[in-house]
Amino acid sequence: MPDAVEQQVIEGLRARTPEAGRQLVRLYYQSVYRFLAVLTGDSHRAEDLTQDTFAAAWGHLGSFTNESGLRTWLHRIAYRKFVDEFRRRKRQGAALERIAARERPAGQSEPLDLLLADERLRELTAALARLSASDRVVLAARYIQDLSSVQLGELLDKPPATVRTRIHKALGRLRAMMNGQLES
Repeated sequence: MPDAVEQQVIEGLRARTPEAGRQLVRLYYQSVYRFLAVLTGDSHRAEDLTQDTFAAAWGHLGSFTNESGLRTWLHRIAYRKFVDEFRRRKRQGAALERIAARERPAGQSEPLDLLLADERLRELTAALARLSASDRVVLAARYIQDLSSVQLGELLDKPPATVRTRIHKALGRLRAMMNGQLES
């Protein structure tokens, strides 16, 4: 997205114009949703968290400092929403659902299910689900959302070098799982 368009959206958001809010959602909804879908492994939870993310963004426009782009700011909010829900579910005794273990009634399909049609992708998804939440976060943000190590560092409040190390280690664990060398 060109910087001029983002600046126009930012100005509209600061003025709290409804059109700027709609434009923010049009520009970034799918990106935030995909990020949360990978983290949660559940399209319904991802949808709820995505809506919570945009509601929180609208409510906290004053916290946007323009130091990072809107996309990074929204992904940071989404990540915090995910972590909050993860902690809440953990306190309630519920574990995160595994993507590969989900069963759907016959005839019911979702966009995420269509993406999982390929067997190798199923194996990758199952391995991702067995990774820790922090490993899934760095891999999803880097390789699915294509965030740079600097942007990911802003998202996680970590230096880029630390982020690169975390990505490297998470990839190593993922490779080991994919090769059957490491069990969850």
